[in-house]
Amino acid sequence: MSKLDVHTYDGELGKNYLNLVDWDDKNLLISPDFNSCMEEIKEYILTLPKPLQIIGKNIYFILIDDQKNNYDPSNKIKVEDILPRVWRFYRKNDNLDDKFVFMQQFLDISRGTCPQGRAGARLYQLYHMLITDCQQFFKNQREIVDVSEKNQANKHFYESSMYCWVLGLKKN
Repeated sequence: MSKLDVHTYDGELGKNYLNLVDWDDKNLLISPDFNSCMEEIKEYILTLPKPLQIIGKNIYFILIDDQKNNYDPSNKIKVEDILPRVWRFYRKNDNLDDKFVFMQQFLDISRGTCPQGRAGARLYQLYHMLITDCQQFFKNQREIVDVSEKNQANKHFYESSMYCWVLGLKKN
């Protein structure tokens, strides 16, 4: 497995991140604050197998105790901002596969604890994927007013728990 060089994206993510945050702030419910987010993540870490707990606790303490390095100046992204935005999608999601995706990125911070490794690449890629998916869900929700026979596959999707869960994050 090759190691992600997080510095490949230095200065490349900031503008897009601001666009995602703008859409997020206008359309989704507020994320938990950073300290609450970290406490919830710590509780989840304690449910992991011991070797992963060790790595997870290490990352937890790095993010809490070394906050001056939680800011990626090249992309203008703060862990204190992006981590709660990402965690919001996973915190009440009981799907273990989904939580594994989050935890994999969280634990991967151990492979590069520089500011870009904390916020700029690993958390950003999750945030980008999640917000892009939400944008598509909400666009489709507006487009499909009447579920006709030709849209039966969409009907099943829109009745799924994932769709309802995402709608639970929507403002209004």
